[in-house]
Amino acid sequence: MRIALLASLLASPVLADDEAQSNFVADNLVAIFYHELGHALIDQLELPVLGKEEDAADILSVLLIDEVWEPQIAQEIVANTAMAYAISAAASAEEDPGFWDVHGHDMQRYFTSVCLFYGADPDNREQFAIAAELPVERAAGCPEERQLAEDSWWVYLQDLSDQAPGTALKLDAAEDEFTATVIAEEIRELNERFDLPQAIEVDIEACDQINAFYIPDESRIVMCSEFTNYLWEVAEAAEL
Repeated sequence: MRIALLASLLASPVLADDEAQSNFVADNLVAIFYHELGHALIDQLELPVLGKEEDAADILSVLLIDEVWEPQIAQEIVANTAMAYAISAAASAEEDPGFWDVHGHDMQRYFTSVCLFYGADPDNREQFAIAAELPVERAAGCPEERQLAEDSWWVYLQDLSDQAPGTALKLDAAEDEFTATVIAEEIRELNERFDLPQAIEVDIEACDQINAFYIPDESRIVMCSEFTNYLWEVAEAAEL
């Protein structure tokens, strides 16, 4: 049900199916990249993480989407990433739910991303929360949840933004042109906003797994081309 509701929120009479699928893939790549950047900053800034690091990286992803993008586009990105969580949860409903995993369950990640985005501007994002079926019990605390997220992350990010531009992200290698185009734009935007503790290389390459990850010893983010291919398959199967 949530997949259909979010799809209707994103629907546009001038948006062709292939463009809707492209946006779905691109938006999820953006969110994944921001998530991996969260791991990089936790490592480089030696940040205390009171909880799961994966949760902290998810939170930063939503904050950066709001920071970099205009409100309407940011809403579309969060809607598409939330949709991906819902699709993944539905696909694995009869399989191992993965409660052992370091990441939260897909539907937990779904509701957290929706809540954090809604909580930044409840008056103007009420319809978004309704479309995503955010329960009123959770919605009531989302402004406070969002403020806590900002207080936790921006105390460190503010120092990086005060000196920008400076030490930068750099796209080092890319085997997928679509992914490279998406990530290059994010790198440009982030480099204008933040002076990083040390340079971070970003590689887009085949790695025999549907994944993206940060390698601390190399100060490198890897976006696996298999992940992009998987997102295309999800978009097509969902008939976006």
